[in-house]
Amino acid sequence: MNSKQAENLMKLDKIGNIKVKASPHHTLNYSKGVISESEFQRDLEEDLLECLKDQNAIAVKRITIKRNGQIFPTKHLILIFNNPTLPKSVKIAYINCPVKPYIPDSIRCFKSSVILLQPVEEHPRFSRSCPSYKLEKEIQTIKITKKSHFKKPERL
Repeated sequence: MNSKQAENLMKLDKIGNIKVKASPHHTLNYSKGVISESEFQRDLEEDLLECLKDQNAIAVKRITIKRNGQIFPTKHLILIFNNPTLPKSVKIAYINCPVKPYIPDSIRCFKSSVILLQPVEEHPRFSRSCPSYKLEKEIQTIKITKKSHFKKPERL
């Protein structure tokens, strides 16, 4: 489907005698990527978004870490694009930044009794070495890289 066809579908309000309302899918029409550039570590998300608007970016979110109860910004930025295809790179000022797919963290072990398998071995509940955590992370990676349906990667 091309953009002209999509625009025409969005204007559609009736099919025969039936009223309909077309709207873009809330996740499939977007893509998320990560850039890592220490040059932008002190820049505000709003300023970076302003630089990226002409490249179809609609949101910028800095990844933070928590150490000793304090939150610190990292050099990693999550970019959301108004396009299902992730760009290979973005240009901010004079820097060309490669864009990698954003793969969110899996649910951690402290929720294992509800969502993940019970931990097989003793480990801290926030451990990334948990077999259940690793499996969920692998499923999430397949889901993002293969653009697969949520339940489908479990069968791959």
